[in-house]
Amino acid sequence: MHTFPRTATRLGSAKRSMHALLLFLMLLFATAAPAQEWHYTVRPGDNLWDVSTRYLSAVDYWPKLQALNGVTDPEHLPPGTKLRIPVAWLKRLPAKALVLAVQGQVQALIASTNKRVAVDPGLFLHQGDILGTGPDSNVTLRFADGSRVLLQADSELRLVILNARAQTPLVETRARLEKGRADSEVMPRTTGAGNRYEIWTPAAHSAVRGTRYRISMDPATATSRLEVLEGLVELQGGRKTRSIPQGFGSLAETGKPPLMP
Repeated sequence: MHTFPRTATRLGSAKRSMHALLLFLMLLFATAAPAQEWHYTVRPGDNLWDVSTRYLSAVDYWPKLQALNGVTDPEHLPPGTKLRIPVAWLKRLPAKALVLAVQGQVQALIASTNKRVAVDPGLFLHQGDILGTGPDSNVTLRFADGSRVLLQADSELRLVILNARAQTPLVETRARLEKGRADSEVMPRTTGAGNRYEIWTPAAHSAVRGTRYRISMDPATATSRLEVLEGLVELQGGRKTRSIPQGFGSLAETGKPPLMP
């Protein structure tokens, strides 16, 4: 009778152990890092096809939505049922920023026409537009989620991303402060994962989930400064992120990590 050498047996056992270890790590990672989700409450008359058409970026996602939620009858959903929907599957729709107040001379470069216009209260701005304030001037914007930013004098702010996720309260706001100072009042996150509010500068960028803070950019010294009035702000620069708590501030030079709070 033929028998395998002991070396081959040990190698086979080692491979099986390695495969088991890899499988365990994959499962552990999947458990520790779940996808961001939005929960939809089923209304009378809803079916999986209608929900997918209304909210998802592609109708082809409905079989995945059925499997994720263990739906047995996709044509008849019990009202009140909570459907888990990954944020990444939701449609992205353009959002707007409303000009609430203006002091002094403020102009905007409109991305769709490439023309400069005077900024007055009631004007809607869109993704790609650039705001500029002169001396002794400022402007206040309100974003789709209710968050506000006050752009101070001698500042320039580009509205990089203004998105809403389908017909949901989830909003993504990203702006780039080229120079000057911006004071933000960010609405608290009350709808689960998915809301994003970020202001970038050439030296660093900030990400928050409901807080009040100031961020500035000085092109002459290539330096960005941040002060946190309420909540917590993540400040990233030079491939390093620091958490800046309420009552503290930090400074970041272009290409370098932010200083300790």
